[in-house]
Amino acid sequence: MHGGLSHRSHWGRPSDPQLYIDPDLCIYCGLCASVCPVGAIFPQEDLPEAWAAYAEGNRDYFRRWGA
Repeated sequence: MHGGLSHRSHWGRPSDPQLYIDPDLCIYCGLCASVCPVGAIFPQEDLPEAWAAYAEGNRDYFRRWGA
């Protein structure tokens, strides 16, 4: 994620295994983290090191596919 959370997110392509958050639309409101059923969304400053690759993958997804 780009520095935090997004109010706009959507499912990726049918074969994608995760929810993607558009880093350019993120307003850092925390709403998506509060409704995530598996607790997998973090503000950038709280992102566990083990999850860093997912943040980069999220950015790459929107670079490749757009919103």
